[in-house]
Amino acid sequence: MPKSRLRISRAGSNACGPAFSSLLFAAMLAMSAAMAGPAAAAEEHYRVRRVPDTWAFSASEDSIYFDLGSSLIDEAAAQIIQRHVAKLRSAPDLQIVVIAHTDNLGSASIELATGQERLDAVRKRLEESKIAPERIRMENHGSESRSDQPCAKEDCRRKKRRVDFLLQR
Repeated sequence: MPKSRLRISRAGSNACGPAFSSLLFAAMLAMSAAMAGPAAAAEEHYRVRRVPDTWAFSASEDSIYFDLGSSLIDEAAAQIIQRHVAKLRSAPDLQIVVIAHTDNLGSASIELATGQERLDAVRKRLEESKIAPERIRMENHGSESRSDQPCAKEDCRRKKRRVDFLLQR
């Protein structure tokens, strides 16, 4: 049985099918009945959806982008990591999967080494933020993107030099 991944997105996005949305709505009703008063209403709610292993990952506003050959975490990247840390702190049963992608300019071994440096930099930041190492899983895809076509232009390559995040139970 393949492992499933969960992606957390803000409530209100309509990325799931009708059957799953109905099931999610029923679960949310049951949870809201069990929650206590105004404190629950003040919390930010997240929708959790299952992401099968066969789905391709795509760049998003929650991805961290890197310069060519770099693993430097800049201020914008640090803020993205802190957003994920906040989600992890608010839901102690979640784990984070960090997925590194690289462009197609170097050999496979160089791209894997670059991806690993980026993963190590993100792991360090997560652990410095007191996220337990057993809640962090790393995947290095190098330049082996699942569904993307090879890049010939710098704009495309820049989008591939990234780290994506998935949250899962």
